[in-house]
Amino acid sequence: MATGTYDPNGIVAGDKPLIHESKTILSGQNLVRGAVLGMVTASKKYVLSLTAAVDGSQTPVGVLAVDVNAVADTVAPIYFEGEF
Repeated sequence: MATGTYDPNGIVAGDKPLIHESKTILSGQNLVRGAVLGMVTASKKYVLSLTAAVDGSQTPVGVLAVDVNAVADTVAPIYFEGEF
């Protein structure tokens, strides 16, 4: 069994390679690293994934890699694969 140091700010849990890509975060959101994102089908922009949404973003597709205060549409890295 592997051991490690607990990091409460860490979101990466394992050794699986991280697959990330920079995508557009829709304006009007202040999101923290680790937020689970969904993609709005019509705009192809990313927002916080909420189960009550009906615009496509209700399906989680990625994890935000950095804090983002999207006063305007903002490009930011999103993890699409890894262990979190």
